[in-house]
Amino acid sequence: MIRRYRPEDSNLDLSLGIQCGPHQFVEPGFELHTHEFVEMVVVLGGRGLHLSSYGDYEIGAGDVFVIHRDVAHGFTESRGMKIVNFMITESFLDDTGRWLRRLPGYHSLFVLEPVYRCRQKIRNRLRLSASELKPVARLVNSFTEELVNKRPAYQAIVIAHWQMLLAHLCRVFSDVADGEAPFSPLADTIAFMELHYAEKLSLRDLARRAHLSPNHFIRMFRQYYGMTPARYVNDLRIDRARELLRGTERSVTDIALSCGFGDSNYFARAFRKVEGLTPRAYRKSPDE
Repeated sequence: MIRRYRPEDSNLDLSLGIQCGPHQFVEPGFELHTHEFVEMVVVLGGRGLHLSSYGDYEIGAGDVFVIHRDVAHGFTESRGMKIVNFMITESFLDDTGRWLRRLPGYHSLFVLEPVYRCRQKIRNRLRLSASELKPVARLVNSFTEELVNKRPAYQAIVIAHWQMLLAHLCRVFSDVADGEAPFSPLADTIAFMELHYAEKLSLRDLARRAHLSPNHFIRMFRQYYGMTPARYVNDLRIDRARELLRGTERSVTDIALSCGFGDSNYFARAFRKVEGLTPRAYRKSPDE
């Protein structure tokens, strides 16, 4: 039976939203297991075999990969393999990765590559070079030192180190060529949507950017994100509108236009469909 790890089972403190396991040599291995949180693994040295429900494959120094919750994986046949694993709640990842979703590398690392790996039964395709791994190792060391020592305000420093690490990884993996990762055009397209959500985005233009036909683009988008491209853009617009309604005194019409809605009436209908309140009522309602 495959063990399922929960924070309360493993004395894992995820009150901050993130935790990091100790740098460890995986000897002789670690059996198949699942967990209730997102896990990001960085291989700092050596080689070994990554076990998974979709097949086993060799990993080595510089490999970085994300395991979604409830996906079984483990390690075996270690040859001096040293890993560090980050355990992350989905809400913490959403909060700290907000600005980084504008980088293709964020979507490659946290959404596209994990799903593609499972569906296509292939090995991890995101690997750091030796020079790229060095700053990652330094950030990991600083991160874990703060977690262990827990000096005053360590939480702020932990979050800062995590965001620096995440930004570095997203920048590196944003430069992965199409031939190295076939999902790169899709990652680039979704990052483009994150940046240009307020503009008029046609399905045909987005599909062309992803090197796909419109129908294939919609199918792939559903596979990875569980929604249509139109719904994704609408959610981006609504999220931004929430911020402006609560954080500014700009008019509803001005907010509607700046977020990409054609007029305030359409904005009000779309907003109410999601929030159950009109934009004006939402602005007056207490902040939860």
